Amino acid sequence: LEAARQHWHWVVAVGFALIVLAMFSWYVVRLNSRVGQINRDMKIEIDKKNAAQSELLAETEKVNKIIDNVLEGVVTIDAAGFIQTFNQAAEKIFGYSEREIIGKPIDLLIPNRFRERHSKLVADFITYDQKVKGLSNIFGLRKNGEEFPAEASLSTYESYDQKIITVTLHDITKRKKAEKEIESLARFTNENPSPVLRISEDSTILYANDASEELIDAWGCHVGEKAPERW
Repeated sequence: LEAARQHWHWVVAVGFALIVLAMFSWYVVRLNSRVGQINRDMKIEIDKKNAAQSELLAETEKVNKIIDNVLEGVVTIDAAGFIQTFNQAAEKIFGYSEREIIGKPIDLLIPNRFRERHSKLVADFITYDQKVKGLSNIFGLRKNGEEFPAEASLSTYESYDQKIITVTLHDITKRKKAEKEIESLARFTNENPSPVLRISEDSTILYANDASEELIDAWGCHVGEKAPERW
């Protein structure tokens, strides 16, 4: 009888152990399944993120190529005023390479006497959430210390919740030089001590310098009127 009781205890113990083992095996299988699902979900998310990053990089490269082919200088800065991008036209205008200027403050490209005003302009542009600011006449500062006149416009966009300001800049040094030459020529005719007139084909007086006053008075006419038939 004692032997039978011991045998029964052994059977119960073995049965209980088998039940525990079965439950543990089931738990391990469920856990492995869950871990496998988590790994698959993570892989899908990682693949999506990598795909998005690749697409963003491709788009960024495309935009950079477009910007580099723009004739105007294009400089982007963050809200703190540090340069983020610097296209090839900007390199030619300012004399800095992209490598040496990226991450530097925009103040390097502005004459000292205009820096405070420029900082306020950028701050107001961000504060009042302006999207575009039209052409303004400004002065830039080249790497060699030379100042130059320019036309600039501002626009802004957000990248990863950070405001980015794009400055499009056109060097107008040649235009300003030509304007000065035209003004000089205009002064030359007006300051000429001899009469200088411009008369159209139908004899209308289009222009007369100060020295021509006595002559046209003698003719009895004025600018905008016809000159005598025999002049």
